[in-house]
Amino acid sequence: MKRNQGGETLGCLLFFGLVLIWYLIFRYIGHTPLVPEYCVCFGCNFPDDYRRNWFGDIWIYSPIWIPVLFLLFSWCRKNWKVIKVRLTENRLKIIISLLSIAVLIILYIVITPTIKQKIELENKYRTAISEMNEKEYMTAIQSFNEIKNYKDSTKRILKAKKDLKQEAEMAFKKKGYYKVVDILTYLNDNSQKGKAMLSKAQEEIETQKSIEAAKLASTDPYDGMAESNIPLSSWGPPTEINLSQDYYAKREDYRFKEYKWITKDQYGRVTEIKSLLVQKYRVFGQPSIHHYYVNQ
Repeated sequence: MKRNQGGETLGCLLFFGLVLIWYLIFRYIGHTPLVPEYCVCFGCNFPDDYRRNWFGDIWIYSPIWIPVLFLLFSWCRKNWKVIKVRLTENRLKIIISLLSIAVLIILYIVITPTIKQKIELENKYRTAISEMNEKEYMTAIQSFNEIKNYKDSTKRILKAKKDLKQEAEMAFKKKGYYKVVDILTYLNDNSQKGKAMLSKAQEEIETQKSIEAAKLASTDPYDGMAESNIPLSSWGPPTEINLSQDYYAKREDYRFKEYKWITKDQYGRVTEIKSLLVQKYRVFGQPSIHHYYVNQ
């Protein structure tokens, strides 16, 4: 009884050991990193950052073909004398069959990558067409450039650039100067009309910035003002900026900065303190002003 139990335990251990070995071979030999250099530097997670290679494609069906191969080997060993006679009698047929199989295998190895490449090109082409239809012209141009020699990709690129120019002209009429600059800079349009439009758009942007800066310079800080605009407001750059306790150890919701503008008289005495709180890169709450009077 004990011997049977020991045999069952050993059998279970052997089975799980074989499964573990199969899995380790499948994982470490049957897969390759998507970006090898990245995996070397930063490490990768299996299976998200890996793809199955040709060995993995074969090995995944090994529970089927290994037993079949073992049975075939056993049968050949038992019937070797008969097989040897048949091989001698049908030598020519066997050679032709083996050559035919070899040719088929070679054709499969040669043709399969070509078919996969054609499928990938067609998928990229369809994606680029979809981007074109959705008027995402910059993305479409980039996608078509990756398959420039496929079908009518070159014509599509020219069409997308033409549509982009029309979009820039429409944006110029609607005073969307930032969009105009983005498009014309991307297209690197060297035509006289394009250069003139780009120059005008840049001038208008600078004018807008000057107007906004002047307006901001006469505006007091207010609740919700962007932190980057605080030094440009009527209060000017702060005298000091204090961080809340354990600022970098806290969540963003609990972090605060206190901006202060301290005014002193000729004797170094504080006469006024302006202050405000900043949270998530914006003024939080209403700024405060406190005046101090010093007895003579």
